[in-house]
Amino acid sequence: MTALCYSVPAPAFIECMQYDFMKNAALAVLLASPIFALLGTMVVGNRLVFFSDVLGHSALAGLGIGVLLGLGEPLWSMVAFSALLAVGVNVFRRITNAANDTILGVFLETVVA
Repeated sequence: MTALCYSVPAPAFIECMQYDFMKNAALAVLLASPIFALLGTMVVGNRLVFFSDVLGHSALAGLGIGVLLGLGEPLWSMVAFSALLAVGVNVFRRITNAANDTILGVFLETVVA
């Protein structure tokens, strides 16, 4: 083995697999990986790679709005703001001839500001 080998030794891996949560995690990874691979190719094909970053920042902005409004549960403002932003991005994608990255960049800078 080389000095750059970062793999987990086999006995440690087998020892970790004695726990039920580790078995469940391994099963979840094996089942979710093909699904995420298909979704990833669709996202790249539609040129919406930047969308997850915009959606994450909009969730943070929605959370901030909920806190500023004094809502007891700002989770709902986060979800609502993210959903409105997702709808807005798709509406602007349909009515303009601008590139998807341009539209997403404009929305990102808006929610970050």
